[in-house]
Amino acid sequence: METALTLITPINQEITRQGYTLNTFSQASGINRGVLSATLNGHPSRKMSINQLDQMTRTLGKPEGWLYDSFIQNCFPKHGNPNWRRVKPLLVRCLELNHIKQVQHILSILTADSSSLSSIFKLAEDLSENIANSRSALLYAHIIEHEKDYQSERLAISHYRMYRFAIGDNLEQNLKLAFCFEPFLQHLPPPLVMEALMHLASNAYVMQDWTRIQNYGTTLHQLVTAIYAEECRKRTINPACTPIKTERPLVAYYGQSYLMRCISLEHQKQYEEAEKYLEGFTDLSWFEGLDEQGWKEVSKLKKYAMFNRYNLNLLKGNEKLLPEYFQLLEQYPDEVLPTILIALKASNIHDWNIDHLLQQYTAVIYPPDMIDNILSNQYYSLQSSISRYINIYYELALYHCNRNRYSDELANILSALEVTIEKHNQSRIMDCLKLLRKLRELTHQA
Repeated sequence: METALTLITPINQEITRQGYTLNTFSQASGINRGVLSATLNGHPSRKMSINQLDQMTRTLGKPEGWLYDSFIQNCFPKHGNPNWRRVKPLLVRCLELNHIKQVQHILSILTADSSSLSSIFKLAEDLSENIANSRSALLYAHIIEHEKDYQSERLAISHYRMYRFAIGDNLEQNLKLAFCFEPFLQHLPPPLVMEALMHLASNAYVMQDWTRIQNYGTTLHQLVTAIYAEECRKRTINPACTPIKTERPLVAYYGQSYLMRCISLEHQKQYEEAEKYLEGFTDLSWFEGLDEQGWKEVSKLKKYAMFNRYNLNLLKGNEKLLPEYFQLLEQYPDEVLPTILIALKASNIHDWNIDHLLQQYTAVIYPPDMIDNILSNQYYSLQSSISRYINIYYELALYHCNRNRYSDELANILSALEVTIEKHNQSRIMDCLKLLRKLRELTHQA
């Protein structure tokens, strides 16, 4: 009774102070008069919901979250387990209002009830339907701290969600996050394993770990092939069956399993071997069960195959393809960064002069703000685009060094290379140190 009074007394006092009667306050708040009377004047009082407290708070002109501490006290009995039907909406509201201390207080009380982990996990998953919604991170962190079964799927999913929430624009930090998460990969359900492999491969790509990407591609191919076979079998038995729920269309994972291995071999300069994987994602129109999103992925993968075919031919030394390679950017402007990077790499390998091509893209290579420029075009992930800029600046600096020349742009290259590496990928500092010294020598000679 005492905990109820700490919540009800200040409400009644404020209602009286503002000149409301029970009837007028009922009309103003939209709460039924009988419910309001039973809640504020009943003996014992009717249990109040968080929604009703919010309605009263708004009517009385109080700030959001008013009396939440008292409500939390009222929510948890001294004896017996709390009523999850009351606790859940309270927890959601505290998360919405970003009341971190109150969320942590609620979770600490729930710790005494071991069965609460299941309810907390389900709520976290409901809130994470949109992967960009990281409000549930506190809930997953609580599960990670208190889950006793190291091999449980619940724990693995919690680590996976936290990994996804934490990925940012620091490429080295992303790699550390990937290493911490990877031991839990095997305990995820298959749809999440496929998605996790995509993100792990993306981390490995920006860190240039080509062997790891190749392994991820092989694992992904084995898994998606088995899932696809089972999906085809299910449709044969029942054409109206519900397909497996995945974040992306199944065809995306299938095509990417080939693309990963192709890219890995390309960067290991095994161009002939890389070409063998191109056919695996050039035309996936045969893939069963394609919906609208699936067809979009088929089209996207076909484009990737076309560009990768050009990439391999250029890297092998076919300079004649450069004009038509750059003409493709009229149709596919989102590919400008990958195209510039491959052209620079090929020119450095085969000693081509591509000054005329680079001059056309000065604004892209030297944007006023690299991050703003990347964010304005989100076709590729932020991490991939940052990595490409670092590699473009490196290859561009090498391009000028190979010609033993200074240009007005060289100081910009040096500055951009140092700043981006220091901020986003410190692990490449040693790779670039020798080149940076040579660039400085050229700068001083000019």
